[in-house]
Amino acid sequence: MRIQGVEIEDLSGYPDLLRSLQTDYLRFISSLFGVYKPGIKLAAEIIEQHDIELVYDLGSGGGGAIPGLYDYINKAEQRIPEIVLTDLYPNKTAASRLKNISDGHINYDLRSLPALTAIEEVPKDKKTLVTIFNMFHHLEEEAAKTLLKRISEQGHFVLMVEPLDKSILQIFINIFVTLIMAPVFTLFVKPVRVSRYLFSYFIPIVPLVTCFDGIFSVLRLYSVKHLKKITGTINGLNWTAGKLKFTFGKTIYLLGKPQ
Repeated sequence: MRIQGVEIEDLSGYPDLLRSLQTDYLRFISSLFGVYKPGIKLAAEIIEQHDIELVYDLGSGGGGAIPGLYDYINKAEQRIPEIVLTDLYPNKTAASRLKNISDGHINYDLRSLPALTAIEEVPKDKKTLVTIFNMFHHLEEEAAKTLLKRISEQGHFVLMVEPLDKSILQIFINIFVTLIMAPVFTLFVKPVRVSRYLFSYFIPIVPLVTCFDGIFSVLRLYSVKHLKKITGTINGLNWTAGKLKFTFGKTIYLLGKPQ
């Protein structure tokens, strides 16, 4: 069963500073536990096999899987496509950092772009892979279906990866890594910011909100069965939904390829 609920970071009144600290932390723990590794490998294969010219990421937050994808492609000596990040609440600090570490290959569109608006910004003259890492569960079902339908109409490839599994165990894992271990992990999150320590230790808003949102993320997840139901009526792309294994568990993914 899926519960839409609400995550605090989705609220327009939530301070950008706290949201930025939260997405930085999520990026760090996702990288630490390698949750995106199978999704990154799959994305890199699509890029290479289909001569993708543009990777267009929705709901990018602090960067999510994109830095890992760039590193993977670079180390494999593949041709690096143009990479554009978008978000309803763009992370300006991450934008600068990502551009620097990628020699300018990763560019963050700093306009406030919800997914359904951002998808209309994709150039029509480039072979594009639309990536959605850890964002799809934020969408209500009708919006999710509309987004996938629009991507299909445009003829793009699409890869959606949720770094979570839909299970009770996942809820306990989220509590452990976002709240119990936060005092330790926060010490290693970059960039170093006084505000990070202030709102993680002295006024622990960041770990508390991250934990709350982490629990609701699991409740809001679309199961593999649900994804198959949503895409069953969307023509134009060949859809595959399933789970990808990584060292510490499984992630849910959805892949759409032009017919």
